[in-house]
Amino acid sequence: MENEELKTLEDETKKLRESNEMWEKIFRSIFHDLKNPVNNLIGLVSILGDAPLELSLQEKKDILERILTSAERIGKLIDQFSSWSEYLGGGSEALSEVNLDHVVEEELFLLGEPIKKKEVGVDMMFRNVTFVSHEQTVSFAIRNLLSNAIKFTGKGGSIVIHAVQMEKQIRVLVSDSGAGMSEEHLQKLFAPMNSTPGTNGEIGTGFGLTLVKFFVERIGGTISAESEIGRGTTFFLTFPESQ
Repeated sequence: MENEELKTLEDETKKLRESNEMWEKIFRSIFHDLKNPVNNLIGLVSILGDAPLELSLQEKKDILERILTSAERIGKLIDQFSSWSEYLGGGSEALSEVNLDHVVEEELFLLGEPIKKKEVGVDMMFRNVTFVSHEQTVSFAIRNLLSNAIKFTGKGGSIVIHAVQMEKQIRVLVSDSGAGMSEEHLQKLFAPMNSTPGTNGEIGTGFGLTLVKFFVERIGGTISAESEIGRGTTFFLTFPESQ
């Protein structure tokens, strides 16, 4: 009897430790993702504060709209955290219609500063792709893959996003012309704490791709990658078409 109780206690301790490790990864990832919209807000408010008289009415209106977009993005990230909290606590996934065009465009807007700084060209090779899925997971996956592509693409490089609506699933490809990686690195790509500095020395959390794999697989999707040193990397995502 004592052995059974000890085994139960050990199992519960292991589950608690794994849960704590997962929450640590999520916290780090959320805080990392908050940087872009928060920095956008700070930059835009600074523009309004530094030169209010020099700006035209239309310029002020444009800045206020961008401030609103960044604020809404922060709200969505908080909603994402809340959704994951409920889900990991035993709740079910909240499904809704996902407009992939809108998701990608929103993430590109929020990543506008590093894209501009590196002069990276980005092409969306699809239009009007919609499907029913877990929107927070789709957004999180796209955000991480785009951030990764920008991080490892040099100045003047390119990123291409493809999406194909297949029977019962959506397939998304994110390709970059970046540094690429060895077969050895590729094998460890989704392992935790597997972070490499970007072409400009950018540092990640080391948990992004691990969490993407975890949450994408939780909704029945898949993620994989192909890469070659000096020839860039392509990530492959699939999302099931929920009914």
